[in-house]
Amino acid sequence: MADESFSFKDEHYFVECAEDKTEVFLRSTSSDGASAAGWAHFFGRGRVGCITPAHLAEGLLNPDFIAVMRRLFTWCADLAV
Repeated sequence: MADESFSFKDEHYFVECAEDKTEVFLRSTSSDGASAAGWAHFFGRGRVGCITPAHLAEGLLNPDFIAVMRRLFTWCADLAV
């Protein structure tokens, strides 16, 4: 996943994951703190990814967020780009 920065306002989800066992590629921050917001790793012979979704139009339609989701789905599906 690429190192990019973008922002939009939405509800801030706080999640926990075993960061030593996955690749955290996205973090979210707000006045309430910071949290992993996207991660991916291999699981057996497959791939698994997680991204904390936006639910307001500003986030769901944000081109940068769409690009991150597309890259994650492509990686999880093991599709050539």
